[in-house]
Amino acid sequence: GQARGSAIDYHIEATDTDGNVSRYPIGDVPPLRLKVLSLTGKPLAYVSLRRSNAVSVLDTGSDPAPTEVARIPVGEDPIGLCITPDEKIVCVSSRVKGTVTLIETASNRILATVAVGREPVDLVASADGRFLYVSNTTDNDISVIDLGSRKQMARLPVRAQLTGPSPPGPYGIAVSPDGK
Repeated sequence: GQARGSAIDYHIEATDTDGNVSRYPIGDVPPLRLKVLSLTGKPLAYVSLRRSNAVSVLDTGSDPAPTEVARIPVGEDPIGLCITPDEKIVCVSSRVKGTVTLIETASNRILATVAVGREPVDLVASADGRFLYVSNTTDNDISVIDLGSRKQMARLPVRAQLTGPSPPGPYGIAVSPDGK
């Protein structure tokens, strides 16, 4: 609720079980001052940075170019990204580690890291936002993650019989908008 460019001064006061009060700052020490980060109101872009093993959060309304407002370390070789329909969770597949990281968009904090199959590449949330489907290319299957419990609940085999230099399993994945 603070205006862009303003600051908030924090004073900390704590009372122990004996009633003793501790305060910070003490005396002439200035208070902890935090600058208010105010985004432009334009959409945020989440970008996987494979070589940095991180996800960059960009404010697309910054001028002249997007401004990075957060960098979130995730598993090795993040490749696939999707956002849940309610826009509360960004999901990131980490190909080398075989994990999916769930990031809360309101705070950019990691909610969970879920182990899935080998070489997860693409992912998509169900239309109702309850499940996440992850294509595991080397294991030739699809992981199903329950986003409520943040746990893998099933592995669905895919019958791909492709040959060539790439793993035979699934890459792209989509779900129908009506959830059927």
